[in-house]
Amino acid sequence: MPYNRGSTVNFDVVNPDTVNNQTVKDVLGNKDDTHLGNSLFAHAHIVEEHIHKEQLVYPTLANSIQVAGGAGAWQLGNLVTLMPANTVAEEMRFDIHWIIICALSANDEYELILYADTTQIGRLAFTRTDKKDVTDGVPFQCPILAPDVRIRARLASSSGGDTGNFKLMYHEY
Repeated sequence: MPYNRGSTVNFDVVNPDTVNNQTVKDVLGNKDDTHLGNSLFAHAHIVEEHIHKEQLVYPTLANSIQVAGGAGAWQLGNLVTLMPANTVAEEMRFDIHWIIICALSANDEYELILYADTTQIGRLAFTRTDKKDVTDGVPFQCPILAPDVRIRARLASSSGGDTGNFKLMYHEY
């Protein structure tokens, strides 16, 4: 069929949050798609929520959570839960953007590894010295996580036997 200027092609609108992706209308999506879909519109919705939704802190209005390193140099300590499962609202997903270092027990080099249950989702390195006390937010990037996941951590330091206290800054969408 030849193209006529000013003519339109009408497509049936797909149901919201379809995950079929079998036709053009599935791939493009519905203007009511949410973060539950996988269409282009759903992905645009996720980005918009991610950029413009408020940042949250865990634990909020509560003390930070202490994580102990292993006894020896660069030995990882035991897994400690930083955020219990189902902390994030049902039907929401989330990711972590900052790790707040509230306290460190000694001047040392540290590595903190974060896990979604038992799967590693990222790690960060930081140092505390006499002249530099890293007790603020450290940027962190991880995959998008399900709401029912438990966030856990392990700590290690260059001399061993150190502890750190942490909070998480995250976005739901």
